[in-house]
Amino acid sequence: MAFQEKIDQLVTKLTDLTETGKVAWDETADENVFVASVGKFVVSLGQDEDSWGNPIDRFRFRVLDGTGKTIDEALSYQGALSSQRDAEERDRLQRLHGLARRSALHTEEVLTDLLSSLERI
Repeated sequence: MAFQEKIDQLVTKLTDLTETGKVAWDETADENVFVASVGKFVVSLGQDEDSWGNPIDRFRFRVLDGTGKTIDEALSYQGALSSQRDAEERDRLQRLHGLARRSALHTEEVLTDLLSSLERI
């Protein structure tokens, strides 16, 4: 299922702004779901899990209003019947998910701190 045009544009813009540090992501209670507040909306991006709680190769992108109601969403995964476009969209969401995770967990700061600690040993 191809992204709607506006979702496609949102994913592209969020990826660009996350890479430049202009959009910050936060953790949620679910370790595979991250959220970013943008204006009066919240964007949620998560990797779905199987019934045992293991992450699977499917990503869910949601736009929420201020009350938490889902306004729109896109689901992207790669399966046996997936098209090339489906695979590309899943790859884009996977990339944004990785960037969101790094932002929410402050990965760069943690790694810099760890390197500094190791240099003092």
